[in-house]
Amino acid sequence: MSDSPYGAEQWVEFLADKPLPIMAHSRQFLLHQLRRPDVALMELAPALQADPVLSLHLLRHANQLNNNQETDIRTLDHALSSLGLQRIREVLDNAPVLQMNNQSVAHRQYLYAVANSLHAAFQARDWAKQLRPTQIAQLYAAGMLYGFIHWSLWRFAPDAISQVHGLIHEQQLDPILAESNVLGCPAQAIAHGLALRWQLPEVLVNALDMENASDKRLLSSLHRRARGDELNPDQERMLNHLVHAPWMLAKMANWVAHTAHFGWYGQGMDRLMPIIGDVLRLTREEASARCHRTAVIAAAAYATPGIIAPASRLIMAPDDQPIAYRMPHQQGNRTVTARPQAQQRMLPGKLFDERHYQDRLFQLNNADKQLSSLGAIMQGLLEGMHDGIGLQRCAILMTSQDSKEIAGRLAAGDSGVEAFKHFRQSLHTASIFQRLCSQPGSLWVNDKNRDKVQSLLPEAFQSLCHPQEFFMMSIFLGKRPIAVVYADAGLHGDVRPMHYNAFRQLVQAANRGVTLYYRARQQMRS
Repeated sequence: MSDSPYGAEQWVEFLADKPLPIMAHSRQFLLHQLRRPDVALMELAPALQADPVLSLHLLRHANQLNNNQETDIRTLDHALSSLGLQRIREVLDNAPVLQMNNQSVAHRQYLYAVANSLHAAFQARDWAKQLRPTQIAQLYAAGMLYGFIHWSLWRFAPDAISQVHGLIHEQQLDPILAESNVLGCPAQAIAHGLALRWQLPEVLVNALDMENASDKRLLSSLHRRARGDELNPDQERMLNHLVHAPWMLAKMANWVAHTAHFGWYGQGMDRLMPIIGDVLRLTREEASARCHRTAVIAAAAYATPGIIAPASRLIMAPDDQPIAYRMPHQQGNRTVTARPQAQQRMLPGKLFDERHYQDRLFQLNNADKQLSSLGAIMQGLLEGMHDGIGLQRCAILMTSQDSKEIAGRLAAGDSGVEAFKHFRQSLHTASIFQRLCSQPGSLWVNDKNRDKVQSLLPEAFQSLCHPQEFFMMSIFLGKRPIAVVYADAGLHGDVRPMHYNAFRQLVQAANRGVTLYYRARQQMRS
């Protein structure tokens, strides 16, 4: 995987022009229907709409041909009517066909991912009938296409997505962290980039936006809301806004479909059903029964020989018909990572590259003469930590202009470090970030203070940071917080007080550099 794409931009470029294959039986049936001289467009609609991959091709093509730039084509019916029979024939003629190899893990997982997407579409449509009756068709399409990144990865990068599943199921790694480890970013970030590139409907683009990404903290808050726990006013407003967002039903439907793929009776579904019930104003049992019924209806719409429908798992024991997710050459219970990691980079009593560290220290202490922007200062700090001290994973989180929020901006290293860029946290909520942004400070989390600090770490950040030991420190411009710096030595690093002291000196130099930089800018203006 050394030549594999890494990071959202590279993956978008890699996947953007690769057409996903449709099933041979879908193409054959539809072409047969199109040969009829009296065929009506609406006669084809059920078959077209029951094929997620073909639906993706049709919506992409319709929006690319759409001359009205003020509105996008959001529903499959609209796509069909705007394309017409001749262009639908062209889409069918140009779409590649999957030559199914039933022994191929990648082929089977591709079809499982497609079946899960159709299942999600049926769930979203069922809920929309109750909650958003004017948007049923939009949410059906958004629910169906939300998971297209999984189709793409299993088709065009099966080794990479296989490694992701290995980390999730064998190492019990958080899915976002596993994706970031192997792909260089969450899969949703790639999907969002592709949805923009392909001009897919706005409701789907919004559902895939990383600002609307789900994490453990969000799911925990939704679960507390479903239980009726007391929430503070800010949390209540945020969750009310979230559950009433048009794209939320598509996202929740995919949560259910993805979880059901691995079983209906596990811990994941136990946590989801109260949330679904809360949104639909049903009890947990009523929500569960409703989802079961919808899964059965979905199973009949896209039956594929040899592919177990999600509804079938309702009557299966967990170990029945296990789904293979490992590529044959990756079998075995071993840790797989996308990049070779430099283990034991930091030796006791020695920096990784003393000269590089001193160069960066000098640059930062003289930033008004050496560096040309705030971004250059932060990049110099990042390089000093990673390439000079030898810290394996380094991230810089910047505050917003109004100091109300902090968000990941820069990162260096491996093992899921890119996921830090997608972290956001309100500074109105009590946390370690609020403390570090209220006054300058630094922190070395280790065995002595880990339990005390744990309660101050946002749940989403706990899944990102090192489980045992890491450094944090704030940067201020006068009394205004600018950034919080994070660094750890990776799972195999061995930190010493000298590394913490070098970290503090480097961040202090960056703090001085920020002050000098802004002072020089003010002098230029006066």
